[in-house]
Amino acid sequence: MRVAHEAMLRHIRDALKHGGTFVLVEGIWDNREAQSRDEQTKHH
Repeated sequence: MRVAHEAMLRHIRDALKHGGTFVLVEGIWDNREAQSRDEQTKHH
């Protein structure tokens, strides 16, 4: 599955204008904010 993510990000990078910036924001539920990163990742 990781390869698919890398390919997608490569296409996004190639589509950006020169000097462009790609920002990815992922929201987090309030009830998961206090959990460890490992716990959060399990629900990602």
